Amino acid sequence: MAGKWATAVEPTFTGKPLPSWGLQVPEEGFCVFNKFPVEVQKLAFDYIKFMIGSDERRIRWALVMQGPPDAKHLLTHPDITGNNVIATQAETLPYRVNYGERPLEAEKLWRAMFDKVILEGEEPKVALAEATQQMNAAFKESGKKRYIVERNYRPPSA
Repeated sequence: MAGKWATAVEPTFTGKPLPSWGLQVPEEGFCVFNKFPVEVQKLAFDYIKFMIGSDERRIRWALVMQGPPDAKHLLTHPDITGNNVIATQAETLPYRVNYGERPLEAEKLWRAMFDKVILEGEEPKVALAEATQQMNAAFKESGKKRYIVERNYRPPSA
C-alpha cells in the first residue's frame, strides 16, 4: 500500500479550511430515535448528557475512544495534547468533516472494494472506480433522490 494511499483535507462550506462542520468523530455514535417512547428518549438524552455533557466528561470520553474531543476549545487541553494517539488527531480535527449517513447499498460494495485492494493487491484507484460504477448503478436502480455533496468538491489546485 506504500505510495498508493493518502488523505486529503475535505471541503468546507466556505471553501477554506476553517470553519469545518461537525467537530466530532463518527465513532461516538450517540443518537436518539424519534420512534421510541418519550420516556426512553428522555433516558437516552440523559445518558448522552452524562457521557459528553461537560468538558471533563468530553476529555474522558476522548481518552477512552482514543479520538479527539468534539469541542474545539479542548484540543489544547494537556490530557489531549500529551503523549498519546489523540495528540496527532487533534492537529487535523479542524479540517475533518463527519460524512454522515451512507447508503446501505454501499456496504457490500465497499467491503468488496477493500478486499480487492488489501487481499488481492488491486490498485486502489481501479477498485474505487469499479465500486463507484456499481454504486452509481445502485443509486439509479433505487429510484431515490440522493445528494452527494462530496462529488461536487474540486480541490483548490484543480
